[in-house]
Amino acid sequence: MADTIIPVEQGQIHVDVRGEGPTLVFLHGLLLSLDLWREVVDQLTDRYRCVSIDLPLGSHRVAMRPDADLSPPALAGIVHAVLRHLDLTAITLVGLDTGGAIAQIALSQDPSRIARLILADCNCYDHFPPPLGAPFKALGFTGPLAHVVLRNVHRRPLRDLVISLVMRTRDANRERRWLLPVSRDAGLRRDAIKVLRGAHRRHTLAAVPALRAFDHPALVLWGAHDRVFPRRDAHRLVADLPDAHLRIIEDAGTFIPVDNPRATAREILAFLADTGH
Repeated sequence: MADTIIPVEQGQIHVDVRGEGPTLVFLHGLLLSLDLWREVVDQLTDRYRCVSIDLPLGSHRVAMRPDADLSPPALAGIVHAVLRHLDLTAITLVGLDTGGAIAQIALSQDPSRIARLILADCNCYDHFPPPLGAPFKALGFTGPLAHVVLRNVHRRPLRDLVISLVMRTRDANRERRWLLPVSRDAGLRRDAIKVLRGAHRRHTLAAVPALRAFDHPALVLWGAHDRVFPRRDAHRLVADLPDAHLRIIEDAGTFIPVDNPRATAREILAFLADTGH
């Protein structure tokens, strides 16, 4: 099975399933798609079943229903709906950026299907949205201004500004795949703005007890040159998770699966091997 469509309460979710073996579930960030993890997944599918979920965060294929709840708890609920639909258990849940926050919230809702957790350069604790994003939200970025910005986010120099904050490796084709959909489709903009409006630290702070109670193996990956999420958050996650280790990905910013996919895959494989998976 490769690309499949899963019905959820909010609409339809595209999921890419590749490989055989123990299951890893990948979550991406805002204005991204499951394509974020493609180069890492390519290095894992000979040993693992890799499930990449195309979350409705702005670069998804089809807009959700106009009345869809896209709050952080509802997005985590979508993850659980996919796990139930595919009957996935004992998974390794992997989340980056907004996907990392969703992973934490999903863990707090129901940890029963999650055997391992990998958090990479993500929203957590007080940083949801991250420090760089908080002023934009305070200035009304989630209102009418957001529509203007998102309609033009694929254009230079705005695109260059956004991408330069999170990635050191530039790929114009990939950037267009991520940013063109939300600029052209009013339904996708509506979904992305809902997600932006819902980002609030109360959701990630409420998930902290679940992190502290998660007594399964965990890995925290952080880009050496991340300019969005402070390194101290990575150390805090490792301190709160009972069985966690931190690995720094060199030559990478926030989007480690793009900047250094080889090192990212190597650390994931080592973590899984060390934990008997």
